[in-house]
Amino acid sequence: MYNRFLALLWLRTQVIMTNKNILLPVLMPYFMLLLFKFVMKTDDTKAMDLMGICFSMAIGMSVGSPISAMISEEKEKNNLSTLLLTGVRPSEYVLSILFYPVVISFVNLVLFPAITQADVSEYILSYSFIMLLTSLASILINLLLGATSQSQSKSQVTSMLITMVVSMGLSLSLMNETVGQILKYSFLGAYIEFFKNPHFELWSQEIYYLLGWIVLISLALILYLGNWRKYFENRLLGLKEKFQYSL
Repeated sequence: MYNRFLALLWLRTQVIMTNKNILLPVLMPYFMLLLFKFVMKTDDTKAMDLMGICFSMAIGMSVGSPISAMISEEKEKNNLSTLLLTGVRPSEYVLSILFYPVVISFVNLVLFPAITQADVSEYILSYSFIMLLTSLASILINLLLGATSQSQSKSQVTSMLITMVVSMGLSLSLMNETVGQILKYSFLGAYIEFFKNPHFELWSQEIYYLLGWIVLISLALILYLGNWRKYFENRLLGLKEKFQYSL
C-alpha cells in the first residue's frame, strides 16, 4: 500500500507541476496578496482585512479547485479506471488526491499572516481552527464534485462557481446584509464572522453550521465512494472472467 501511495503521490506531483490549469490557481492567491499589499500599502490595522480577502481566494482556488480538476480530467481520459483496475485501492487514490490540498492548507495558515504581517497571536486557536475547517469543507465539496461530474467541462463550470462564491464570500457579505445572512448558514459563515470580529466566541452557531456541512458532505462522499468501489470491483471481476475464458 505504501509503495502504491508513493507512486500516486509522484503522479500528483507531475500533474500539478506540468498542468498550468492546476498550478496557476495554486499560486494565484499569493500573487494577488502581494499585489494588494503593494498597491494598498497596508498597515497593521488593515492587515487582517487584506488577509481575509486573499485567504478566501486561497481556500477556493489553491485548496479546492485543483481537486475537482484532477479527478474529472482522469475520469474523462479513463486514467482513473486504469488506476483502479490495476490494483490501486479507492482509499489510496483519495488520499493521494487530498495530500497536497491538505499540505497547502497548512502552508496558507502560516504564510498568510507572515506576508500580511497580521497579528493573530491573541486568537491563534480560533484562527487555526476556523481556517483549517473551512479549507477542509472546500476540499470535501470539490472532491464530491470531481467524483460525481460526468465530464471535465461540467466539473470546471461548477467548480468555477463554487470558487467565486468562496473567494468573494467575505466581500459580498460586507456589501450586502442579505447575502451575509444567507452565507451565515453556509460553510463560510464561521470564516466571515472571524474576520468581522476575531474575538467572537469559538463555539458559536457558525461553527456548528460549518461542522454540519463537513459531516453531511463526508456522508455523501462515503455513500458515493462505496458504490463507486463496488462498480469497479464488478468491472475488474468481469475482465478477469473474460481473460480466463480467452485462455
